[in-house]
Amino acid sequence: FFFGLPRRFVWPCSDLPSLTMSSTVSLLSTHPDCDPSSRYDGPYRTHRPVSTPVLLAVVGAAVFCGTAMLRQTDSLGSQAFAVRTTSARPLVYNTQGGAVKVLQSSIRRAWTAAEATRNAPPAAYDPEHVQSSYSMIHTTPTAQAQPWLSLWGLMVLALGAAFFVRRIFQRPRAGPHHMAMAAVAGEGMMKPEGDALRAQAAAEMGKGKEVAQRMVDFINASPSAFHATATCVQRLEANGFEKLSEREIWTPKLKAGGKYYFTRNNSSIVAFAIGGKYQPQNGFKIIGAHTDSPNLQVKPTSACGAAGFQQVSVATYGGGLWHTWFDRDLTVAGRVVVRLPDGSLETQLVNIEKPILKVPNIAIHLQSAEERLAFKIQKENHICPILCTAVAARLQGHDDRGPGKHHNVLMDALALKLGCNPADIVDFELSLSDTQPATVGGLFGEFVFSPRIDNLASCFCALEAMVTAPDLEDDTQCRAIVLFDNEEVGSESYSGAGCTHLTTLVNRLTTDFGSGERHVEDHDIALAHSLIFSADGAHAVHPNYMEKHHALHRPEMHKGVVLKFNVNQRYATSSVTASVVREMARRHNIPLQDFSVGNDTPCGSTIGPITATRLGVKTIDMGIAQLSMHSIREMCGTMDILHMCQLFNVFFTEFHKMRLNDNE
Repeated sequence: FFFGLPRRFVWPCSDLPSLTMSSTVSLLSTHPDCDPSSRYDGPYRTHRPVSTPVLLAVVGAAVFCGTAMLRQTDSLGSQAFAVRTTSARPLVYNTQGGAVKVLQSSIRRAWTAAEATRNAPPAAYDPEHVQSSYSMIHTTPTAQAQPWLSLWGLMVLALGAAFFVRRIFQRPRAGPHHMAMAAVAGEGMMKPEGDALRAQAAAEMGKGKEVAQRMVDFINASPSAFHATATCVQRLEANGFEKLSEREIWTPKLKAGGKYYFTRNNSSIVAFAIGGKYQPQNGFKIIGAHTDSPNLQVKPTSACGAAGFQQVSVATYGGGLWHTWFDRDLTVAGRVVVRLPDGSLETQLVNIEKPILKVPNIAIHLQSAEERLAFKIQKENHICPILCTAVAARLQGHDDRGPGKHHNVLMDALALKLGCNPADIVDFELSLSDTQPATVGGLFGEFVFSPRIDNLASCFCALEAMVTAPDLEDDTQCRAIVLFDNEEVGSESYSGAGCTHLTTLVNRLTTDFGSGERHVEDHDIALAHSLIFSADGAHAVHPNYMEKHHALHRPEMHKGVVLKFNVNQRYATSSVTASVVREMARRHNIPLQDFSVGNDTPCGSTIGPITATRLGVKTIDMGIAQLSMHSIREMCGTMDILHMCQLFNVFFTEFHKMRLNDNE
């Protein structure tokens, strides 16, 4: 029992007001004294171990009580084996079960004497001989040691109690693998390493929250893929990027050190920065992501209704967790084609920021037990949001008469937002979105609660690296980010990963900018020197569904960028591309994790295998660990956003300096 006590039998420190998350797990792997194999994997709290003092107290109490019982059984034994001088035959009385065995070694001489007079007649009980037997027993070495054993037991008991009290009220000690946790918790135990680590942890946490807040602002400004692209354009132009058009010749505009971008369908964008020492054969450093997320989209003819309600017919885009869209405050956002007074057509973005739609759940009282258990959704009939009541629309002067494809109240709301007449709206592509904004949350501000983390988080990190990565003038390659559309529905579209985005970029940049000459082999040589980061959301292990992850591949929040592997090529990662990333991360102390699904679990896919196939470029799949993927509200860690931005930054600034001999 003693040695079976759990090693982590601990007393929780609930009185630490500055206790925070394990935002510095990366520091554990980088600390010179840290053994990763002994890393603390328990709850991210500081504890005071009390197993040792408890063990001392228990042992002391056991010894003390044992010696007390021994003295009592000695007394009983002396009475049981008292022998008269006229007869050595003993009279054995009740010794309360088992005491004879305990005393056997102490009274062997009395028992021998009794055997010698076995045939003697019984004798009466003699108190004098009880005393003599008692004295005889207590002259044995065991009996003489009993007082000292009692004293020793009391001392051990007192020592254990003292240690127990001291452990409760003292500051906990920290070994090397606990120093990061102690520093985050405000318990820098080891001087000066503890204070330094604590300061480093606080600085990293602050950076993580700053970057996460910028990402939150980016997501809130991007309720649709069209808005995400427009938000990227604003950021790029503010940092000196020049717009290009695929309808024009680029060669006169391109130059070493130049920064450019172009869009397609207003929902995908390519931005690139040409290194100051770039040559057509040097290759590209490309980060790919996607701007779309699962959502509900308004159908081409949407006017419908029942029971006095005006409703909007919607189509499910991608593989969403559609039950999470029930009972949310929804609105519409997207692209509208407007006819101008001169007869030309123009695309404009619209976002009605107030909640105007709701997909109500059915009351539990109206469901059978089987329906409550299954929560099965008929997507066509059950996901049809309510816009308003027909009576309210008429009272507000909105006439729904005529063959219109959409309710007049919806068209009037769009026209009011765009500042045009409803009749001037030719068509639109509208997505439903949650009006609850993204936010940095959690008790210690360590999480992001947001819609569309998959995959606007990767878009943000790629954009951040593109505008902040230094040393462009010394770069020998071209840096690029490619943010595709339609990944959630297969990428086979005009603006998806299966389109000619990357082909256009490579073809136009493997040209001599001065002469305009292009050698046929420059294209292939440049691709052979290139690498693509395919960035998309990764599955963090769910604390309530641990069995859904392979036991050896359970990515956790705050523990770094996730490298994704799949032998069936659902991900494009190889040992070569993973090794390149690991080496870059090692040099800059950026934590990484691995992910691979179990053999009985289906695996999603990304743009990685598509771009690797279409372009013939080495590719690696990676992402930020997140929960609730494809829900209307998703969740990720702030530190992982920082780690992703740091890795992308290192990729842009150092990949061209790396030497890889892959014998190709």
